Amino acid sequence: MRGIKIKFVIYWFSIINKNVDQNLTQPIKNSIILLKTMIMKKLITIFILILGVTSCSSDDEVKINNSDIVGKWNWFSTDGGIGYHIHENPESTGKEIELNLRQNYSYSIKENGTEISNGTYELSMRDSNYSTEQERFITCSGNYQNQNVVLSGIIRVINIDTLTISDNYDDGIGSGFKKSE
Repeated sequence: MRGIKIKFVIYWFSIINKNVDQNLTQPIKNSIILLKTMIMKKLITIFILILGVTSCSSDDEVKINNSDIVGKWNWFSTDGGIGYHIHENPESTGKEIELNLRQNYSYSIKENGTEISNGTYELSMRDSNYSTEQERFITCSGNYQNQNVVLSGIIRVINIDTLTISDNYDDGIGSGFKKSE
């Protein structure tokens, strides 16, 4: 009995809806269709905007792990060049250079105990000329100019206490650092 009542109600609603459609004038029908079209266009636009904003968030950027390079590093040599002719060290240059890499991606450089540069550093992955694989590449901001020490290039930790930065060029140079802390 209940199923018959539901079918009856549905039947009457469909008749009423047809009668309403037949009684509406053509301009009103056109206005309703236009209104429905405008609403759908706005809903689609809002959906696309929401999708675009949520999928392109810059908060998703993940920094490359720096935990193994954090600390104070003392420069002990720079070697390389065409024919491997460059061989510099603190004794030959008279410069004691300390590189301090911090967890928050900032750095400072001391030369003979005096801070001469500071800024931020960035780690990225680049193709290495040395291994033909992707390796970490460090780039330091700031204006430190010293031909004896390489501060931008492929960065590697050898053992726990030795860090190397190599400029990633064929016949390039690289600097070595020992951990002091």
